[in-house]
Amino acid sequence: MRDDDLCVVLAEKYYQDIYRYCYAKLNYDENAAQDCTQEVFFVLVRKRDTLNLAGNMRVWLYKTADRVIKHYWRMEKRRKNQVPIDDVELSDDGGISALFRDSLFECLTDQEYELLSEYYNAPFGSRNELAQKHGMTIYELYREIERIKVKVRSSK
Repeated sequence: MRDDDLCVVLAEKYYQDIYRYCYAKLNYDENAAQDCTQEVFFVLVRKRDTLNLAGNMRVWLYKTADRVIKHYWRMEKRRKNQVPIDDVELSDDGGISALFRDSLFECLTDQEYELLSEYYNAPFGSRNELAQKHGMTIYELYREIERIKVKVRSSK
């Protein structure tokens, strides 16, 4: 059996179990559980060539789920500590968002600013969709975000 076929079999066999595990670990948040479950199987597909798919994959899937959930909680904590620039108002004369756009982000094009804003405001697990929306691979998206960050840093 090919690795791709075996991944499909594993997903069919364990998807609901991993989903229920994530659902319970993520305080019964349905969206987070779906995102994390999908990420577990995305990792499986991505690493299928290096894994012993004939081995005890159930244990590997649960361990991977634990790592994905841990990453989710870290990202969720960061997201909760971040306030979107557009939501903060410093004063009556335009607020911090206008201040940032006019000074810190003035070096960016509208498209670069929008991409950066979408990237940092995207919910956990949706960066692949963001990349597809902009006609990029996930690697190209990360590379473009890094290029934009370098551009902002160098303009200070």
